Amino acid sequence: MGLQNIKTGLGNGGNGIIADIDSANPGKRIALRADIDALPIKEETCLACSSVNDGYMHACWHDNHIAMLIGAAKIIYENRNELTGSVRLIFQPAEELSPEGGAKSMIADGTLDGVDAIFGL
Repeated sequence: MGLQNIKTGLGNGGNGIIADIDSANPGKRIALRADIDALPIKEETCLACSSVNDGYMHACWHDNHIAMLIGAAKIIYENRNELTGSVRLIFQPAEELSPEGGAKSMIADGTLDGVDAIFGL
């Protein structure tokens, strides 16, 4: 897909991922963030999209957040020559943990270095 600067193993639990999409033109860097954690809840929905990991589920629809970020990445990449700057994709783990949740540990790992603005999905 043309991602650059892919870093894995970030944040709380080492499950965070970042990747950049650079445009053809210099400019600011924005970030788009999606949370990727599941919750320790036994899934009892019996839906086709149910968790395959017993005792865990995406009860807050974080799987939708992931799909939105991947979809946005595809559209941004396809239009990168018409854009300026770059976009950092942030897949943040442990969003539900406080006060030492995923955001704090991702920031400590340098996720926001060089980012001018961030938007959450």
